[in-house]
Amino acid sequence: MRRTIVLASLLLIVLILNGCTGGGGQTGNLEGKIYEKGTENLVTEIVVVTVGSKELPVTDGQYSFTKLSAGKQTLKAEAIGYKQYSEAVTITSGKTTTKDIYLEKMEDPEVKVTGVSLDKVSISLVEGSSYPLVATISPANATNQNVIWSSSKDDIAKVDQNGKVQALKAGMAIITVKTEDGNHEAICEVTVTALMLKVPSEYTTIQAAIDGAQDGCIIVVSQGTYKETLNLDGKNIEIRSADPQDPTVVAATIISGEDGDDSVITIRNCNIGVAINGFTITKGKGKLAVDWRSGGGIYIKDSSATIGFCVIENNEADGGGGVYVEGTLSLQNNTISGNSAQSTGGGLLLFGGKHTIEGNKIIYNTAGSNGGGLASFNSEDIIEGNEISLNTAAGGYGGGLHSTRGEHTIRGNTISGNYADYGGGGLYREGGLHTIVGNTISENSANDGGGLWASSNGIALIADNSFVSNDATGQGGGSLGLGTLYRSD
Repeated sequence: MRRTIVLASLLLIVLILNGCTGGGGQTGNLEGKIYEKGTENLVTEIVVVTVGSKELPVTDGQYSFTKLSAGKQTLKAEAIGYKQYSEAVTITSGKTTTKDIYLEKMEDPEVKVTGVSLDKVSISLVEGSSYPLVATISPANATNQNVIWSSSKDDIAKVDQNGKVQALKAGMAIITVKTEDGNHEAICEVTVTALMLKVPSEYTTIQAAIDGAQDGCIIVVSQGTYKETLNLDGKNIEIRSADPQDPTVVAATIISGEDGDDSVITIRNCNIGVAINGFTITKGKGKLAVDWRSGGGIYIKDSSATIGFCVIENNEADGGGGVYVEGTLSLQNNTISGNSAQSTGGGLLLFGGKHTIEGNKIIYNTAGSNGGGLASFNSEDIIEGNEISLNTAAGGYGGGLHSTRGEHTIRGNTISGNYADYGGGGLYREGGLHTIVGNTISENSANDGGGLWASSNGIALIADNSFVSNDATGQGGGSLGLGTLYRSD
């Protein structure tokens, strides 16, 4: 009996020493870091680490297992884009074993190019301009994205290896892009227009040159009389005489609408800008819309235009006998003379928009209603340094100038010898904000307010003007102010 008890005690001691009592087993821990093979970079993508039946997803480049059965185990790791990792590891009972994992990146399989395309199949450029062509390789994930650019005529249009096309001289060239992988090609036809187009040596009419022009072109017109009505629809170009600042050349370079039934020049949808310089523009009849004609000489709508050194004379319309504007206008150093409007704006009619009217002669124009020389409605204007003289508003207000609503700066002008049947022989203002300073207002006449009529609406600052020899058969020979009127003359 004693021998049996001793043997049982020895067996219990052996089981305890081996860490196994009551059916338990020996365990240890395992931890480590996960690197990209050949580097010291931790893999921070999702890595699934497996030891035996235990699986652990990690994203911080580190893993840790506890209570793993002691002895040899298989350590595995998998991550997208990396080769599968598998290695034997020995787990030591009661200890933490450290084992770093090194994952080897898979080589990306080569994706072949199947084609290439360009953002434009044809473009038109003016000499000296450029355009960046964009090549798109198919499929988008093709391995080799390299392309080679070339031009069929480097003297007309050249291209760099980024696809930027430079227009050098008039003509046509083919730009080709070719892929390194597979030699796939795409082409773009480039037409280069001369920067300067000449009438009549290259184009027999001005309109033909306009039709052949691209944005940025300059059309130079030799002396002569051109009986045509011009349409600049979306053509952001300059048209000029041979020497815009020579009055003799201007007088001899005439665009006449006498054979047409329209405005002499129509400018529409030119948001970048149009310039008309150095012409005599005459005998236009205005742009017809329903039963109303606008802009006998020049009609501007939804556009930005600069008019300089022109003589705009003897044109007619219902509104804006010389010029009609719904857009943005810079009008400088012109003579606007002898134009007539059945209704408003004998010389000019500005309707909305933003305008600079500077250094012009606005003389001998007639309106059947308001604004013999100039009428501006709800616009933002700077009217400065002009001669506004000898204009007539028959049956209306503002012989020289009629401005209502909007914001108007009228500064440093000579306003003289104008006549209005009702009020404001020199000028008439109503509504909006007016700054009227430093003008010479003389020898104008009207029934009321021979020099100036200021209505009861809006605000006006009137200062440092010279009122001389104006006449009114009713009230206010010099000026008549109603409502909010600030004057320090």
